This record gives sequence, structure tokens and C-alpha cells, in this order.
Amino acid sequence: MDNDGLIGHRILKAKSQNLTLLHYLTSYDAITQMDVVPFASNKICYYPQVEDLDQIYEENKDALFILNTRNIFDHVRSFEKWRKGTFADIIHRECPHLFVNTTGITISEKMASLIVNHNEKIRNFFNARPEAKFMEFKLDTDSGESFKKYIDTKNVPFPHSNKSIK
Repeated sequence: MDNDGLIGHRILKAKSQNLTLLHYLTSYDAITQMDVVPFASNKICYYPQVEDLDQIYEENKDALFILNTRNIFDHVRSFEKWRKGTFADIIHRECPHLFVNTTGITISEKMASLIVNHNEKIRNFFNARPEAKFMEFKLDTDSGESFKKYIDTKNVPFPHSNKSIK
């Protein structure tokens, strides 16, 4: 698939053209992954859900925003295993703007800090906007029942989440 087929690239293209960020995604009912990650010849690092959350929210106030969380150690292990263990290193090297105060700690600790900071930023953002449709979904413990407030799940069992091998 070419880069224009990827969600993050479509968002980045819209941003570069001063369009609404989801301009090229009008045929989608849901977006689950927005990032543009730096692999191979692609050295772009862009996480719209982090870097442009204000704009995404302002342009889509009627959307349901979901923060998926999981056990931090399992989450970090997942990063470490993905892309044969290089993903955390690549993100740290190519996306330094995502990391805050991480001098003198391991890559795993940096990833944990990144995740914790991101989750806290999202919670704070939506706590300041009580009118927003926002939910936190704990992948380790929550059931699909919590979605029923916002989505007709048609009794389909979900969500399915990847599980880290311990």
C-alpha cells in the first residue's frame, strides 16, 4: 500500500494542505491507529493523536475518543518485541520530541515514561472537556460492555486485543 493509503499519511497530507485533519478519511466510521512511524526510507515521525489532539478534537467534537490502556510492563514488552525488538529504539531515535526528561534511563524505561505521560495527557485533556465523548478502555480488564453507552455492538464479542507473551 502506498503512503496515501495509510491513515497517518492521509492526516499528514491534509495538515500540509491546511485542510481538516480527517479530510481524506470521510469514508471511515472509526480510526484506530493514526501514527506515521519512521521505518526504512520513511523518516517521518508523526503522532496526530499526540501532536494535534486539540485540532482533531475541535474538528470532531461529536466523535467518541477512546484511550486504550494496558498493564505498562506488558505494553513496553510489546514495543520491545515488535519489529524484532527495534521499534522502541527507532521511536526513541527518530521521535525525540515525544520524550520528556528521559536522560539516564533505559529504552524500556523511556517507553514506559512515554506511555504514562501520553495517557496522563489524554486524561487531562478530556477531564478539562466534560462535554466530550471520551472513555478509557483497559485492555487487560474491561469488557465490551463499556462501549454500549456509545456504540451499538450488536452483541458482537469485542474487543480483541493482542496479548504479550510473557
